[in-house]
Amino acid sequence: MIEYYLLILFILSSAYFSGIEIAVYCVNHVRLQYNVDRGNRSAKIIKKLLNDPQALICTILIGNNIVNYLASAIFTNIISEKVSYANPGLAATLILAPIMLIFAEVMPKDICQRNADKFLYSASPGIRFFSQIFFPLVYILKLVNKIPQLFLKNAGKRTAIFTPYRLGFFIREGAKEGVISGYQDMMTRNIMRLGSIPIRKIMIPLNSATVVSSEVNAEQMKVLAKNVRFSRIPVFKGQKSNIIGVINLFDFLSVCTEDLKISDFLKETEHITANTLIDDALVRMQKMKQRMAIVIDKNNIPIGIVTIKDLVEEIVGELMEW
Repeated sequence: MIEYYLLILFILSSAYFSGIEIAVYCVNHVRLQYNVDRGNRSAKIIKKLLNDPQALICTILIGNNIVNYLASAIFTNIISEKVSYANPGLAATLILAPIMLIFAEVMPKDICQRNADKFLYSASPGIRFFSQIFFPLVYILKLVNKIPQLFLKNAGKRTAIFTPYRLGFFIREGAKEGVISGYQDMMTRNIMRLGSIPIRKIMIPLNSATVVSSEVNAEQMKVLAKNVRFSRIPVFKGQKSNIIGVINLFDFLSVCTEDLKISDFLKETEHITANTLIDDALVRMQKMKQRMAIVIDKNNIPIGIVTIKDLVEEIVGELMEW
């Protein structure tokens, strides 16, 4: 009977290590850090183990392989004693393999994937215990893993695991499953492509924009204010391409008198090259606290304008009012 008890123990141990393996990948790292900050002992243990993921994975694999070999050896011994068969090893493999697959791999991984946090927190003392027991073997394996770096030039370089492509895949899957709304899906995809669109694609060409001469008087500005729906107007001097600043109509009209000039309310604005990407332009305008920027070509000649509204619409869609 001892052999049967040991066999059950080793199968359960294999399920335990398999569950830890999937839970390590599925644990909520944000909640883990929150619990660490609150002083949760189990969270601190897990956090410390995750700081050396290579050692943790080696510990899990060593433990899993040991119990799997022991379970196979005991089951083979049971088969050889109970059944008269020419090849008890083959018979034991054919019988034990599906049992281990279902009860030591599929089922525990499925359960622990759904309850990764709960399982990993409760299993943290055991993980720490096995990491200490297997430390010599883990240390040897870590040294062996460094050998390829001596022969392969790029062996030590880590490739990005979480790429924009994979992020896009998870977002699409989340939208299909209803985890995020269609609008959130649209916004996220728009944000991801901001870094590939130059500002010239969304700018308003200068010949299509509303601009005003620096020589106009107060009455002309009042007429202009009645006919446009914009609060900020680029101001040019001489030629239309010679933009010297921006005027806020509200500021001008609030104190408008006959002797006031546009130059008294003129404000400098940011100049952004046409090839600047949207995400860079958005950060730059936000940093400079500018709601409008002048788009220039490679010769520093103004060719268009862009507003924060234009940039935001690339994320959230068309805004009817601003």
